[in-house]
Amino acid sequence: MSWARLPAGLSSDPAVLQIERTFGLAGYARLVKMLEMVATLRDPYAGRMCNGRSVWLDVLQAQDSELDAFLQCLAGVGLIEPPALTANPLVVQFCRVERFLPDPAPALPTDPQQWAFWLQTELNMPRQMVDDPHAIALFRRWIASNVTVTEMHEAVTQAVAAKDKLTPAELHKHVHAVRTQRLSKART
Repeated sequence: MSWARLPAGLSSDPAVLQIERTFGLAGYARLVKMLEMVATLRDPYAGRMCNGRSVWLDVLQAQDSELDAFLQCLAGVGLIEPPALTANPLVVQFCRVERFLPDPAPALPTDPQQWAFWLQTELNMPRQMVDDPHAIALFRRWIASNVTVTEMHEAVTQAVAAKDKLTPAELHKHVHAVRTQRLSKART
C-alpha cells in the first residue's frame, strides 16, 4: 500500500494555515486528498499529477470556480507550480513533495557495473578509475555488505568535507565510517 506522511503540525504550517483560512477544513481535506493521490503515483517523488478536469472536480468534491481558486491558492503559497487551469488534462505539479512522502527505499546496486556506472555518472569518476581491479574488488565488497546509495551519499559528503579525493578507496574509508557511526547510534 502506498502512503503519504503528514508532518506533525501540518495544520500550523504557514502555507496550510493560509489554505485553511481561505477554504476552511474543506481546503485542508482537499490538500490531504491530493497528497493521497500523489502517494499512489508510479513515481510519487516526481509530484506530477495529470487528470481531466472532471476527475479533479469529483475527487476534490469541488465546483469549477472552487477548483480554480483552490489550485491558485496552493500555487500562491508555494505548494504547487502555477497550473494552466484551462489545459486538458489539468496538470498539478507539487513543489518539494518529498516532505509528505516516506523516505525512498535505499538503492542497492547488485553488480560491480552498477557501482561503476553510479560513480561515473554521479561523481564523474574517470572510466579507468572505476575499471581498476582494486576498485572492482571494493564494489564486490560493497555488494556483499549491502552498501546503499544513501550510505554512499553520506560517505561522499564526508569525503568532500574532509577534502579527500573522490576515489573508490577513499570512499570505502568513509563508507566504513558511516556504517560505524550508524552502528554506534543504534547501540545507544
